[in-house]
Amino acid sequence: MRYKDWQKNILLLALVFFFLGIIPMPAKAQGKIRVIVENATIRAEADIGSEIIQTDVPIGSVFDFKKKAGDWYEIEVRSRLGVKIPGFIHSMYVEEVGEATPPLIEEEPEPVKPKPEVKPAEREKQAGPRTAFGIGFGMAAGSYMGERSSYGGSWSLGSLTEVQQNGILQHKLKSPLGLGITFSHVFFKGLGIQLKMDYNFKQDLATEENISSFNLTWYRYSSGPYVRDKSWDVNGEFSLMPLSLNVIYLIQSPGMIMPYLSAGISYFMGSAKINTYGGFAFPDSYGTLRLEFIDIPLKIDESLSSIGFNVGGGLDFKLLENIAFAVDACYYIGKSFDVVWTAVPGTYTSNFNSSYRWVVGDALADELAQEINPLELKTSFLKIQGGIKFYF
Repeated sequence: MRYKDWQKNILLLALVFFFLGIIPMPAKAQGKIRVIVENATIRAEADIGSEIIQTDVPIGSVFDFKKKAGDWYEIEVRSRLGVKIPGFIHSMYVEEVGEATPPLIEEEPEPVKPKPEVKPAEREKQAGPRTAFGIGFGMAAGSYMGERSSYGGSWSLGSLTEVQQNGILQHKLKSPLGLGITFSHVFFKGLGIQLKMDYNFKQDLATEENISSFNLTWYRYSSGPYVRDKSWDVNGEFSLMPLSLNVIYLIQSPGMIMPYLSAGISYFMGSAKINTYGGFAFPDSYGTLRLEFIDIPLKIDESLSSIGFNVGGGLDFKLLENIAFAVDACYYIGKSFDVVWTAVPGTYTSNFNSSYRWVVGDALADELAQEINPLELKTSFLKIQGGIKFYF
């Protein structure tokens, strides 16, 4: 062999070994898995938030897997152009069924023509979770009550040249905690209906902010003024629960966050039970025109029901495939009620003379109650809550 031919053979052999060293050999499959659930998904990465490259994988489908990383199996699937690409499927969708199928030497199949359908991510976006059940806790902002009711006036009689009496009933509620339950179903392209219940826990009025105070000032002939003051606690409780039927629009996406909007009609149910006292002044009936004032029990016992509206929205943060942490806000628009105080008839002792009794009948009780401004009860409020939502 000539020297030049020998050099060419050596160079050709070196090139063969070079390319054999840098061209990766396909990894040998480790085993075989079978799909055991309906509508399994294959993702581009071993991550629940990664892009979905194939959906609705039929139950019973068998794949060779190259390796297992945590809860994910690495497999090969064909793209719509017929090219093999790596994919990952979660272990909760499959079971191992044996050794991998030995590779066969066969002609590459013709590329599969793509079906006239939307991309996998868009298909999942349109289909999405069909039904969801959520439960959460939150707080309603603002007070349901007007801040005060007032009563009083002035009069004169004989030696009582001027009598002024004024009463103020302070009433305020703190923002209540509440339980929220939702059931929703998406019908078509993210549109659906939602049933919603917001139970706000009963609120106790027995706080320092709730008090009934009375001031009495009078003049006798040219002397005075004479002043007496007295105050009482305002006790009771208030509860409110709206039941809502809403239309929702779920803005679905293949990512971890799904926002939604809602609006609909609400039926409000509630009750108010409040007790306190009011002061009322009278001249005595024996001709001496001596001034007396008594404490008369006042109360409200009212059931509330009305129709209103609500509008809101929220965000669902996916924790697992069918579980999400949900945060939402809803503004309820309801009716305001002007509730009348009731004076309780009975026989009451004078604050000036404990031996003096004053009888308050039904007619006088109604007359005295009409002097007090009604209490305003509101059913409009904003509620923000967070909780867990389950998809089915």
